[in-house]
Amino acid sequence: MHYETARLIVREVREEDATALNEFRASPHVAQYMDFAPESLEDTRRWVGDLIRHNQAQPRFAHHSVLCLKPTHTVIGWIGVGHPDTAEGGISDRDFGYALGERYWGRGLGTEAVRGLLRFCFDELQVGRVSAQCATANQASARVLEKAGMEYVRTFTNSKASGPAFLFLARAERWKRIDGGLP
Repeated sequence: MHYETARLIVREVREEDATALNEFRASPHVAQYMDFAPESLEDTRRWVGDLIRHNQAQPRFAHHSVLCLKPTHTVIGWIGVGHPDTAEGGISDRDFGYALGERYWGRGLGTEAVRGLLRFCFDELQVGRVSAQCATANQASARVLEKAGMEYVRTFTNSKASGPAFLFLARAERWKRIDGGLP
């Protein structure tokens, strides 16, 4: 998956991205909302290897990319899309997740990355519905998903995160009409 936004270059993950990605993967502040505990650089290297293998699978079922700042190409986070989690009950054609390093929070970069991902899903993958979930305690992520044009669907118990989560959905027709033209 490759796309660009006003401030980001989103490109497929590479082995050499592990050190930069470990910045958020090692952070307890990031991990508290994710399905992983703070991890070592070696753990992140294994995770990156898994992402690369997923990207190379045929037929392709997942797209994992890094978020890079323009014009420096600094890796600041990850975004990935694949087939939906069973907890979502078949509500969407694809689902996604993302994470940013703490020092990049609160700048609108998450919303920008998610809008670009939705555009990729609707235009390139030609899917009709895309979902995402976040822990109910992660109000900032819920706001990112809403600002990106996704609709709240329901709250459910997320077994991966061991707690309640919000489920959001974007429908291609509505999203393109209302939010697709936003930067």
